[in-house]
Amino acid sequence: MLTTVASVVYDVDIQAGRTTRTGAPGGQASYWLRATNQGNDPDTFDLTVEDNVWSVTAPIAVGLMTAGAYEDIDVVVSIPANALPGESDLFTVTVVSQGDPAQSAGVALRTTTTAITIQPHYVYLPLILRTLTP
Repeated sequence: MLTTVASVVYDVDIQAGRTTRTGAPGGQASYWLRATNQGNDPDTFDLTVEDNVWSVTAPIAVGLMTAGAYEDIDVVVSIPANALPGESDLFTVTVVSQGDPAQSAGVALRTTTTAITIQPHYVYLPLILRTLTP
């Protein structure tokens, strides 16, 4: 009798639709990420956000995903209201296999503030003509 034993392989990948976003001070910037289980066994992945200065909202885990499956992840950055135009925050989102924590993948994302455009306001005053008679 011949017995074949398959080894369990854990692996993960993460990709970003875009790695840079811009937004106005006091606003938000959203990123769309895709985590893929590249292993041959079902797995759940922990998600961490590192090196961020601004507030970042993201799930703490994704899965349980079968082999080859993927899950889309929404990451939202809150841009401080006092951020100056051109200021940016570079941070990393990492997914780590719960089956084998040595297997991880990360993506660096940068959010930059845009200048606030202030529209000019015009005030029109009435023109009053007065005739002086001596």
